Amino acid sequence: MYIDDGSELDEETFLYFAATNYYNPKCNTLEDFYEDVARFRFLKKQVKRYLQTKKINIRLFVNHLILLSNCFTIPSTLKMLEYKLDETEWAVVRPGLLNLNYITSKDYTHIQNDNYIEKLLENIYDN
Repeated sequence: MYIDDGSELDEETFLYFAATNYYNPKCNTLEDFYEDVARFRFLKKQVKRYLQTKKINIRLFVNHLILLSNCFTIPSTLKMLEYKLDETEWAVVRPGLLNLNYITSKDYTHIQNDNYIEKLLENIYDN
């Protein structure tokens, strides 16, 4: 995966990429920035837990996606998710991104959406 300057997105360049694509007017400290970056780890943990247990707090899941895209913009969030998640994890995340209109049905078509997550997302606004 390559970042805008042509260098590869990896563990070393991830924080640089995140910092250059970061926008949070309420961020006053470096600690605030690292808390926002940690949301990628929280999302990944939540997805892994779902894959093991088939249980998920769907509102928290959607909240993490929204917070990430608010702090890092949608395109940069997608690029960082591409780096952080494997294809199995993407099957869980893709329906959430579709639901929020962050991607279209033509994006990431090689990934099969998780049907249960799709169903939960359809019902999220009913309550």
